[in-house]
Amino acid sequence: MDEIRDIFASIDGALPERPFASFTGPGGDGRAAAAAGTLAPPDGRHYVAYLERPPDDPASADAVPVSYVDEDLRLHARETSSGIDSLTGSGYRVRYLEAFADPFKAGETYRFFWEALHPLPEEHDTEEERDRDLRRGLARVEDLILARATSALCDEVLRAEEEELAAPDPEARAFWQQAAHSARDELLRLIPDPERRESDLVLHRYRRAALRADSGEGGR
Repeated sequence: MDEIRDIFASIDGALPERPFASFTGPGGDGRAAAAAGTLAPPDGRHYVAYLERPPDDPASADAVPVSYVDEDLRLHARETSSGIDSLTGSGYRVRYLEAFADPFKAGETYRFFWEALHPLPEEHDTEEERDRDLRRGLARVEDLILARATSALCDEVLRAEEEELAAPDPEARAFWQQAAHSARDELLRLIPDPERRESDLVLHRYRRAALRADSGEGGR
């Protein structure tokens, strides 16, 4: 419990006044956990986290897993000397961290992780069947994290391209051009297939345009 608390204490602005309204404890094979709570006032939003311990196998431990941390919490972390990427001293690494204004949405997301880590066994399930159900739950977790990370990167690419077009001077254009290039490189790691990658970008471009239209924004 204290190890998880240390992770959030290292994220500026994300240490909850009531740290964990819900905490699963280790689930599955003991390497993963989920937590939920409420951020301290004046923020007051509800957050959900999914965390994992690195595997014992040195070859696997060096692999960089896909993770998703929503943008405003990433910005909080960048203002500290540690940041989210270095939060492995406690033994856990953050794979997913998101804050929600809607407590119901936060509860749904927390329940998703809880059920993935604690699949309900049938009365006569064998050990093999329980392991199978756990693997299926963890696969759903990976799919969710990949989908959220991909969506966030698509938005980063498109925002950087939009800012580059609107930049008032060459220095600003160069900054946003580099930002778009870096986001595309990371997107390439997550989606190697070029057709699928461009298809995802097209869908997100339409979505961004629709959101701007709904909000009454003009221009870009």
